[in-house]
Amino acid sequence: MDEFERKISQALRTDEAADYEKLSPEIPPWEMVFDTFKGRNRWLNALTGFWMIVFFIAAVICMVRFFSGDNVESMLRWGFGALLLMMGSSFLKLWWWLEMQKNAVIREVKRVELQLASLSRSVAQSVARDTDA
Repeated sequence: MDEFERKISQALRTDEAADYEKLSPEIPPWEMVFDTFKGRNRWLNALTGFWMIVFFIAAVICMVRFFSGDNVESMLRWGFGALLLMMGSSFLKLWWWLEMQKNAVIREVKRVELQLASLSRSVAQSVARDTDA
């Protein structure tokens, strides 16, 4: 936690500080992966993860068959299959990383919303005190 986040946590009340810490941006990568299985698109993320693993395993099988090939024609076929499957796996992995980045941005927006709600509540309380006085 840097100096700015420490000041924000000190300014928030204890219950708000707990919510703020829950939305911490410094979460481990494996937790970011598991967070993709929550929310609206969890079925799509699970399907993408499944196909990413299937494509990678199939690409490895194609590579093994490529290196054990006995003629050029079969080697070209297995090599082309390995290339296509690795590209497919890479594209799915890239999509997955974009989903994790989207979740990180949403988490930051929620942190800002929490800070704005706290600020508006404190401003409303100070205005109420000023009008009562």
